[in-house]
Amino acid sequence: MVKITYLYTSGGNVAANQSVINVGDDKYFQSYDTVIAAEENGIISLDENYWNYSGTTSKYLYQFLRDYCGVKVYSKRDLVKLIKDKKVNLKNLNED
Repeated sequence: MVKITYLYTSGGNVAANQSVINVGDDKYFQSYDTVIAAEENGIISLDENYWNYSGTTSKYLYQFLRDYCGVKVYSKRDLVKLIKDKKVNLKNLNED
């Protein structure tokens, strides 16, 4: 079953073009038409080309990781440490 939910702004409004796609137990964060992050079988991956695309995308990526994956990420520094420690993978999530 596929379920789509939306992330929220700090003011409590639905964030335009920032969605979470749930497919069974797997979760995907999509910004506009691009998948930025995924948690598949308990493994978190970021798209190697788009994970650090913009400040707005990063803001919602951190929200997705905290709220949907249980990872305490509040900054790029936090995320880079998780990548270096191999707790988060980088791969192409937008293959055609």
